[in-house]
Amino acid sequence: MVEADPLSRRPRVLVVDDEWCIAAMVSMKLREAGLETVEAGDAETAVRVLSQCRPDLIITEVRLSGRSGLWLPGRGVVEPWFNTVPVIIMTGAAHTITQADIRGVNVCAVISKPFSPRDLLERSLAVLSDRYSLLTEVGPFADQAG
Repeated sequence: MVEADPLSRRPRVLVVDDEWCIAAMVSMKLREAGLETVEAGDAETAVRVLSQCRPDLIITEVRLSGRSGLWLPGRGVVEPWFNTVPVIIMTGAAHTITQADIRGVNVCAVISKPFSPRDLLERSLAVLSDRYSLLTEVGPFADQAG
């Protein structure tokens, strides 16, 4: 089930991390700002989530148990709309990510762990603001999104 009109709902963010405490913290911060979140603990679960809803942004760890988080953006081969979804990578291994790793992927930011939840929120709001002009009045941090 994919919504036909993304502007008729709050922006949705898919958060993928196999460390549940990080996924929960990121999701909580995003929800506090008025965003809708969906969590997945691994790449395979994220793919199942993607078959049921279309996120406006994906925040993913690179090192996931079972498969790399960079595998997710490659799903655009199967789901062409997926190539248009911006991706923020959060990782403790940012130094290992090469241009070849993210070629053809809509990666808009790589954030190193440990990171500031507020910085991640601000980056997320900025990405979504660029994508949609509907975040001007969402949540307490919206004035910092520009």
